Amino acid sequence: MLSAPANLSLDGWKPRTIIQETTWNELQYNPHAGADQHEPAHEDLWPRDHPTPGHRWAMVLFLMILVRQAMRLEDYITPRHVDVMAKIIVAISGMVGMAYLTEFFTALYSGNQYEQFAFLNRAMGPFAWGYWIMVGCNVLIPQLLWFRGVRSRLGLVLAICVLVNVGMWFERFVIIVTSVHRDYLPANWADYSPTSIELATLAGSFGLFFTLFFIFCRFLPVIAIGEVKGVLSYGVRHTEDRHEP
Repeated sequence: MLSAPANLSLDGWKPRTIIQETTWNELQYNPHAGADQHEPAHEDLWPRDHPTPGHRWAMVLFLMILVRQAMRLEDYITPRHVDVMAKIIVAISGMVGMAYLTEFFTALYSGNQYEQFAFLNRAMGPFAWGYWIMVGCNVLIPQLLWFRGVRSRLGLVLAICVLVNVGMWFERFVIIVTSVHRDYLPANWADYSPTSIELATLAGSFGLFFTLFFIFCRFLPVIAIGEVKGVLSYGVRHTEDRHEP
């Protein structure tokens, strides 16, 4: 945590970015946070990164299906691989849902009105739409993967993986925006809308990722040979034909 020196003056300085806004709120309402106190100005139980990385599994499965179709790797990436990974995503979505419920229960049970307001504001405030998109994409939509008919259709699995990643992006949005747009003073409450620079940065991050991924697929082996010997049926047939009398 940041602490403010005794001779630091914040008069006349206004935050210009989200990071500066967060630091400003921390110093303004608890100038010695982290130095002489163990209680922060605003306690936030929201996990910064879940121990159940559902978005990573969804992203891996999304890229795996794309590479399977684009590079004709049906003999290497089989429907069984997709089915098993889809089951893991279902289990992870349940863990994420339990984490969301635990956060709300802890906030409501704590008796701290500021902490209660922070979580209720996420679910019923002006940015409630982002919160419920997050819950729907991360918890509810993956439950469709319980059905074998859904897991056997690569198009549906691909769409669900995209929605899971959308939900995880909205989780970061909810963590940042709803944590700073309303604080202890109602006079400081404000709305938020992304600027053109922020939208361009988001689009550029997608472009950079897919560019590096396609370069990787073009110049490096996509699948480790030692990990796919068990699924190469044509190799088994060739061995059997060679040993026939």
